[in-house]
Amino acid sequence: MQTELDLKGLQAFLTVVEHRTVRKAAQVLDVTPSAVSQSIVGLERSLGVELFNRDARPLRLTSAGRRMLQSGEHLMGEVCRLKARVCAETLSMQELRLGLGESVTTTMSPWLLARLYKKVANLVVYSGLAQPMSEKLRNGALDVVICSGAQLEDEKWSWQAAYEEEFLLVCSRTLPSVSSVEDLRHVAQTHPYICYNQESSDQIQANRILNSSGIFSTERIAVSSSYAVVGLVAQAGGFALLPPSDVWCGRQFLSDVRFCRLPVSLRETRKMWVVGGANRGIEAIELVRSLAVEVMREQMLEEFKNAAPGLEQFVRLWH
Repeated sequence: MQTELDLKGLQAFLTVVEHRTVRKAAQVLDVTPSAVSQSIVGLERSLGVELFNRDARPLRLTSAGRRMLQSGEHLMGEVCRLKARVCAETLSMQELRLGLGESVTTTMSPWLLARLYKKVANLVVYSGLAQPMSEKLRNGALDVVICSGAQLEDEKWSWQAAYEEEFLLVCSRTLPSVSSVEDLRHVAQTHPYICYNQESSDQIQANRILNSSGIFSTERIAVSSSYAVVGLVAQAGGFALLPPSDVWCGRQFLSDVRFCRLPVSLRETRKMWVVGGANRGIEAIELVRSLAVEVMREQMLEEFKNAAPGLEQFVRLWH
């Protein structure tokens, strides 16, 4: 004779035994007490035996119930292990220690991490500036880093570009238009330059763009976030050099600012790199890069367009 064992009923039975009452078992299983009782009755019918002596208070196991307890705990353990193995086979990898640069953290990280959680059994995430992220990668504390300025130059590291963004001139609507290096030099001498107070890779690159053409600001306001940079550009009548992702972080203030391309001789892009060990973690690098590209294409470009039409045009995806 074949008997179809009800796993839901078995779980209800084991939970009642563990917590001694139907009411407490129902709370643990997040169902009603009647649902627990019905599950157990269904299990008893499928087995053709009674598992509890219902005349006793508290409930007591029958001899069949005691045998079921011994075998049932082992069976549920096997079921849990089987489910874990099946789920693991659908995941891309078991563990990933991921470092996110500041720009990624403040923009695409919710959508990127949501996708990664479906692919990685144990995902650990750190965020910070490129230099400390590079050091963690070098010391083996991280497997993969996604940032724009990782300081890793020897052959043991594998680099894959995900996307790149053009640095834009972001300025208050009260400022005169800028179409030449000379125009920008005049703006820098008469209006505050809004920048980051940390030596991030983005700030180093923005400073180099200006200084390479002899553009030096007479007044500088340094803050700690892209949101604050865009906000001060709007409220303090200043200017900044930012890629689209950083502009989007200050989208609350975009009605009071305008953005445009820099003069041709000053145009540069920021590449977002996914970096990991060349001899280990290639699979992880490719997974993170493909998902970062996917999020930028499917989510962020639309976010940019909604916040400031045209902003999305200054992003290039790497395939």
